[in-house]
Amino acid sequence: MNPWDERRSDLRAGVIASSIANYAGKCLKENTTAKPLDFMPYDQPEPEEISSSPDDLDQFLASIYNGG
Repeated sequence: MNPWDERRSDLRAGVIASSIANYAGKCLKENTTAKPLDFMPYDQPEPEEISSSPDDLDQFLASIYNGG
């Protein structure tokens, strides 16, 4: 069984397409660069920022160590 679905393949293709577009200088708007999500066949929300404070990391590791 493959744990990834077609969205992963679409993202992979989007990375390639955005890299080519950025290299060729084909920007969507002035002073912007293309993102992989710009080439996805459906709308997706922007990824959320992940907090990386030391306290958050300690809580995360404690939850794993304590079983959940």
